[in-house]
Amino acid sequence: MWDGWSLLVFIIVAGLMTLQVRSEERRLEADFGDDYLEYKKRTGRFITFKK
Repeated sequence: MWDGWSLLVFIIVAGLMTLQVRSEERRLEADFGDDYLEYKKRTGRFITFKK
């Protein structure tokens, strides 16, 4: 029973985090323009790996 609830909570939290991050990214793009877009190319949304 708890496994199902854990999965449901994980999906909900991941979805809410994604919505929040996308909102913040739009704001950062508006505030910083091309500088932020260049930064975004070099980094990951949630986990950053060396490119």
